[in-house]
Amino acid sequence: MPKIHPATIAAIKEKASILEVIEEHVTLRQRGKNYVGLCPFHDETTPSFTVNPAKQLYHCFGCGAAGDAIKFLTEHCKESFTDVVTSLADRYHVPVTWVGKKQTEEIERERSFKDQLYEVLALAKAFYEHNLRQPDGAQALEYLRSHRNLPDEIIREFGLGYAPPGWQKTYDYLTVTKKWPIDLVSKAGLIVSGKEGRYYDRFRGRVIIPIHDAQGRVIGFGGRSLDGSLPKYLNSPESLVFHKSKILFGLDKAKSAICKRNQAIITEGFFDVIALHRHGFSQAVACLGTALTSPQLQRCLASAPSGQIILNLDGDPAGVTALTRVIINEAIPDPNGLVTKLRVLALPTGKDPDEFLTHGVQTQEHYQRLINEAPLALDWQINQQFVGKDLSRSDHFQDAAENTTNLLKQIKDRALLIHYICYCAQRLANGEPGLIRYYIQSLQAKLNLLSDSHKPRPPILHLQNRRAITVRSQRESPLTQPPTLTRKAEELLLQIYLHCPDQRSAIAEVIDQEEILLVFSHHRLLWQTITELHEQGTVAINDPPAVVIEGVKTAWTLSNISNHTSLVSSLFEMTEAKKLAIDHPISSITKAVTALKIGMVARYRQYCLAKWEMVDPSQETTDNQYYWQEFQTASKTLADLESKRRHHEQEKPSHSFHYNET
Repeated sequence: MPKIHPATIAAIKEKASILEVIEEHVTLRQRGKNYVGLCPFHDETTPSFTVNPAKQLYHCFGCGAAGDAIKFLTEHCKESFTDVVTSLADRYHVPVTWVGKKQTEEIERERSFKDQLYEVLALAKAFYEHNLRQPDGAQALEYLRSHRNLPDEIIREFGLGYAPPGWQKTYDYLTVTKKWPIDLVSKAGLIVSGKEGRYYDRFRGRVIIPIHDAQGRVIGFGGRSLDGSLPKYLNSPESLVFHKSKILFGLDKAKSAICKRNQAIITEGFFDVIALHRHGFSQAVACLGTALTSPQLQRCLASAPSGQIILNLDGDPAGVTALTRVIINEAIPDPNGLVTKLRVLALPTGKDPDEFLTHGVQTQEHYQRLINEAPLALDWQINQQFVGKDLSRSDHFQDAAENTTNLLKQIKDRALLIHYICYCAQRLANGEPGLIRYYIQSLQAKLNLLSDSHKPRPPILHLQNRRAITVRSQRESPLTQPPTLTRKAEELLLQIYLHCPDQRSAIAEVIDQEEILLVFSHHRLLWQTITELHEQGTVAINDPPAVVIEGVKTAWTLSNISNHTSLVSSLFEMTEAKKLAIDHPISSITKAVTALKIGMVARYRQYCLAKWEMVDPSQETTDNQYYWQEFQTASKTLADLESKRRHHEQEKPSHSFHYNET
């Protein structure tokens, strides 16, 4: 595999805006010089993910994930290092140099050819759009307006067009008028070679739907026939830029909404997506048919990693088969919990979303209610085993029991398996409570037999002795951060902020400069509320403690989260023991900040170690080197901070972490 020259990587890191890159996947809010949001790498409800535009770095203080724009895209979007770098190079106009002159020339030729494909496809899109407004396109325009009920603004937004009838209209425009090479236009999938080498248009007399990649570039087209000719839908062929199994129609328009709503809706067809966007469901995309693939699912997860994916495929037999295939082949085996994120929206009477919203009496509220009530995919799949079954008949019962057992034996997570054993037992009991326990025991026995006969062999660990010894010694290092120390440090910092108005500016400044984000969610929520009150002007930074505390309580009551008050009520009160703890505020702030930095670095160090261990040591990859260097750097930083903390502890005690309040 050719390697990208380090100078190119350095240039991309310098030019690529990490804020622009991450904002396409995470909703961020400015906090001082940084931006914060919910971490895309782990589930959380209070933001712990921060982006520093000045340093071009991101860091999650909850799970330890950190890096630059390239690292974010490789880990979050599950794309290769090479693909991410070349994509960013295109976006930020950075020439790519490869190690080795011959390789550089070959790859640059391919990139140049791709750029030409994008250009000719964009030109074809403009040609089709123009023809929709010509006399030849009157029928197509009427079809979109009347049959599909699409207003002109939606037609323009999605760039819908019309391929005129005739064998060489597109051919003549692109190759004769615009002088594009025939070979290039052919490889773009716009014309087809017939007998005797004569070329003809691929799309003729069809409504044209442009297909874009996530960056908004035209990569192909879908054509819908108007005269009943088959196929009803004709797509562009596979090309250097169009790979149907990896593309989601509408993702370029939906990714921002998917990120903000933490939810994606996947449908089958072009007009399903267009109808959903028209009715306000702008998080909708389509898989271009029933064959939903793993890369397509991963693209949705990249924009909503901790959210939901709603599968709203057609309710016909082909759609049901596709759903079953996705659940069994993709959701259940997925180690990242896809089975708990995937839900199925089955529309009444087997309609698709376009028919449901555009041609029926249903409303947006009805569709939203169906989204809210959509069952988990595995629940839906289990329920399918009971559709049309009369459990009083032995053959029907046996069929349902066998099918549910086959589903259960694919679940590897023990807690999830126990949950679904109970669920299946309830379904099999068919309203007879006395049978539930019997069926639970029966299913457990059968699954135990299956697991014994198919017991997997333990994996072979590909770790060199040197690495194993090094890791073991690092794990046994005393440089660890007790959770109680972190908690008390956070409590002390907030206590001083609340009750010492003259120290508030110093604390706010050190939190911003040191990029400290509190670990405990109720502490983060308190700090977030205080800063918002200051930003809104509701509370001044030098207001008395009672005013600040009352402002927090009022804000939480108005937001219906007053239940959080009990978690921080001890910070609102001032006792004699706590007065001693903040007797020397400057020294206490220094100690608390040092303790929090130790926790931050320790978590990041552990994260780097875990990522490094996952890399095959026989492959000297960029990840291998990066995580090991980061681990070593974090270890040194941690040792320095521990030394600093011990030095502080030898100074005059301030009782910073020693008061005991219940």
